[in-house]
Amino acid sequence: MDVGQVYQKLVESMDHVADELTERGNKGLIRTLGYYNGDDGTGFDWAMNGRTCEFGYDYKGSSLYAVKAWVGSNGVITVYGYDFDAMAPAIEKKINLESITKAEGFAALLDEELDSKAVFDARFRLDSFVVPDDVVTAFHSAMTEEWDDEEE
Repeated sequence: MDVGQVYQKLVESMDHVADELTERGNKGLIRTLGYYNGDDGTGFDWAMNGRTCEFGYDYKGSSLYAVKAWVGSNGVITVYGYDFDAMAPAIEKKINLESITKAEGFAALLDEELDSKAVFDARFRLDSFVVPDDVVTAFHSAMTEEWDDEEE
C-alpha cells in the first residue's frame, strides 16, 4: 500500500499553518519535521487515542511546538499552530484524507520504520512510503489484540 499521499498532505498542511504563523509575525520557525513518539509509541496512541503520535515543527529557542499535527484513525489530519511561546493554539485545521485504510497504513509504516527501530522523538526521513500489506495486517491485529486485552 502506498501511503505517500498521507505524508504529503500532512506536510503540506503543516507548511500552510507555518506560513500563517509567519504572517502573524512569528519568527524562528524551524521547518524540519519531527515525530514525537517517545512517551507512548505509535501503537499505543493509535489504539488508545485513535491517532498517531505528534508530528511537529519547533521554534528556535523554545521548547514548545510551533506547529503540531497527527493523523487520526478516522482519516482526519489535525494541525495546530502556536504563536511563539504560547500554550494555546492560534490556528486549528482539519484535513480529510480520502482513505481511513491509508491512515492506518501510514501508522503501520511509522511503527515499522521508527518505533520498531527505536527511533524516538526525532527528526526523521522515510525512504519509501510503500508499506507491505502484511505489515499493515500485523499492525492492525496487534492493535486490536494487545490493547483490547489491556482494557479487560
